[in-house]
Amino acid sequence: MPVAQPREVSEQEFVDFLSDLFWGAFRKAPFEVLCGVLRVSGMQDADWDPLEESKAAFEDYNALLRLDEATLSKAGRWRIGLLMYCQAVEMTAPQEFLANLLRVLSGENYHIKPFGSLGRTNKKKAFSWVPPSAPVKYRELKRLATTCTQSALCDYIDQFFNEDIRNAFS
Repeated sequence: MPVAQPREVSEQEFVDFLSDLFWGAFRKAPFEVLCGVLRVSGMQDADWDPLEESKAAFEDYNALLRLDEATLSKAGRWRIGLLMYCQAVEMTAPQEFLANLLRVLSGENYHIKPFGSLGRTNKKKAFSWVPPSAPVKYRELKRLATTCTQSALCDYIDQFFNEDIRNAFS
C-alpha cells in the first residue's frame, strides 16, 4: 500500500492557523495567554535566556549561509541547514507557548512548565531530572491539540517534525 504524502502547506496558511489559535485562546483567557507571551517563569539564571540564545544562533547560521561558495561548500550549507532544523525542533519556548495556548483553549490555566510532568529522573544520579525529549513534547502537543479540537496542529507537527532526520543528524 503506498504511503500518503503530506499535503503542501503554504506559509500563509500556517500563519493564519497560528493567528486563529492565538486569538481564540486570547478571547477565552487574555491573562493566561499574556503569561505565555511574556514567558512568565520565576527566577532566571545570570541573564541566560535559551530563546534569545537560539535567535542569536539563527542569526549566526544565516550569516554563514550568506558566505560565497568559495568559502562555504554546498555540503556545508546542508550541514548548517540541518543544524538549524535540529535547533528549531528542540526549542522549548515555542513548544511551551503552543502547549499553553492549547491548555487555555481546553479551559486550563497557564503553566510555567507545561511539559514538566513528562520528564523523568536519572536513575544514576540522586535528585536529578531529565527533561522530556522533543518527540515526547510533540506527542503531548498533538494530544492537547486533539483534546481541544485543533487537530490541524497535529498535521502541521507531522509535516515539521521528522524524528529520523533529527536523530540522524543529532
